Amino acid sequence: MALSAAAVRLANGGHGKGPTEVTCDRRVPRDPIGFIQHCLRGGRVLWTYHVNMRLADRFISRESILSAVETLELVEAYPDDRYLPSYLVLGRAGSDAFHVLFATDVVGDNVPCRYSIPSTHRRMG
Repeated sequence: MALSAAAVRLANGGHGKGPTEVTCDRRVPRDPIGFIQHCLRGGRVLWTYHVNMRLADRFISRESILSAVETLELVEAYPDDRYLPSYLVLGRAGSDAFHVLFATDVVGDNVPCRYSIPSTHRRMG
């Protein structure tokens, strides 16, 4: 699997038909990894156009990303990030390891996130 960078927004639309929106309340979760895992397990995922393009370019399935939920490890916290507090985490799906930047929307019970893959995994050309 050749990977580079991608971005995903995870959100809860509250209508039972899938996620649709993200609020911008800057509350920090008590347990960032637990909160992110809760949101991922709950299926609150709004896949942005940008992430869909990046994932397609890198031949990465959404299922591969979501399957890493149990492996997430906190690398660094950014509580004062631009729109929402965010957290850089390490995730693993099978033999692939990658970094994910999750923003946390505690009020909306969701997490927007950005995926960043080490340059050693980038596809050339």
